[in-house]
Amino acid sequence: MLKIRLLNRLFNGKELWALRHSFARIGRRLFNVPRIYNLIALYVSRWGFSAQVSGVPYLAMLEPTSRCNLRCPMCGRTFAGLNRAERDMSLAEFNVVFNKIKSNLLAVGFWNLGEPLLNGSLFEMVRVAAREDIFSIVLTNGTLLDQRKSQEVIASGLDYLGISMDGASASSYNKYRLGGDFKTVVGNIKFLIEEKKRRRSLTPFVEIIFLVMKDNEREIEAMIKLAGDLGVNKLSLKKVSLGFADEFIEPAEFLPAERRYIHSIH
Repeated sequence: MLKIRLLNRLFNGKELWALRHSFARIGRRLFNVPRIYNLIALYVSRWGFSAQVSGVPYLAMLEPTSRCNLRCPMCGRTFAGLNRAERDMSLAEFNVVFNKIKSNLLAVGFWNLGEPLLNGSLFEMVRVAAREDIFSIVLTNGTLLDQRKSQEVIASGLDYLGISMDGASASSYNKYRLGGDFKTVVGNIKFLIEEKKRRRSLTPFVEIIFLVMKDNEREIEAMIKLAGDLGVNKLSLKKVSLGFADEFIEPAEFLPAERRYIHSIH
């Protein structure tokens, strides 16, 4: 099946069709000569392997909060004990940054090491991006995606929601998502998908992101079935990358047997 790479993801025809409303948003943004010129300049620099990059970024990642409600062993917050002040980005701070960079933006991501849904201003930030026809992405652990927040997600105009779910059973999920609850996340996703259907909304495109590791590798088929039963738009099997993490954790505790699911080892 032919697949196209966009937003660092491979999409098949069905998935691209599900994203048609959001891609139309990007199309409207591109109906602008300076933005087209900027995009061309960036890719010419890339393809020409130029040390000096022409143009400015068309993708941005803004972290809504440095706080998180989980203690995942594979996260730098946990294994490296990153000493970061725990605070949320205010809407005023977001507007200052966003207004400085929005002119050439095509997409903005709301995530990093914190859990975005902890920030009460998140959905207003998404609305600001939507009013500018800028494609918006949120990555979440899904534990806080209750009925009220699911309704806010849909109403905000969010284009893309990625939900990290590293287990198809409570036993494996609880090993990798410390502080979370498997049944709660499954129930949250189920309600969100049902609410999308009830509202006849094409957005957000919902993806489950499954990081393949030692104790959930055997559940890949079960996760494929679960994702299908829930009716999400996409399931991604993500390769594990330890990077500098092997300075803090024992790789054998996390690495799957299948090397095709290992991205890199420092």
